[in-house]
Amino acid sequence: MRATTLASLSNILAQLLDCYRKDIPLSLDVAAFLRFLISTILTAPPNFYWQAWLERTFPGRLPADYDRTRSQANMEDGIGMSEGVGGRGNGLLEKHENNGTVESEGDRKLREGKSEGKLNWRNTWTKWFIDCITMGALMNTVAFFLIMGTLKGKPANEILHDIVHVSALPASPLLNMLAIEA
Repeated sequence: MRATTLASLSNILAQLLDCYRKDIPLSLDVAAFLRFLISTILTAPPNFYWQAWLERTFPGRLPADYDRTRSQANMEDGIGMSEGVGGRGNGLLEKHENNGTVESEGDRKLREGKSEGKLNWRNTWTKWFIDCITMGALMNTVAFFLIMGTLKGKPANEILHDIVHVSALPASPLLNMLAIEA
């Protein structure tokens, strides 16, 4: 809901700024607003789960009492962070009984306002790289062009052209090769 509200406000502001810069009377392009709104509604849930997965996989803060040697021993024994010793969890991830979601201990403490532990710079930069530079950027850019192109009634070959040639994707050469073969 927050993402939709923020996206709606940003689209309205962008349209108003565009009118101001072009020195034309203030107006709202309702069709463009609705396309942007629908795009946000469709992409916000996958992005939420993507961010949650990134945080579970690369916690930004490790608990202050996190024992690195215990975790390494668990990993060497084939026990993942979410399973822990004897299936009880090793204190890093816990499963909530009420809704079945998995949350890191650091996330729980942050949610409760009891943040402990030091910022894990390696995990923070890893999340940033994966989300902003590689996979997240690729997925969101492709989703944006697909959704907007579809909502504008563009044919598939034109949408693919826009993804390959208009976007600034790092994977554009690869997508270009796929477009040539298609």
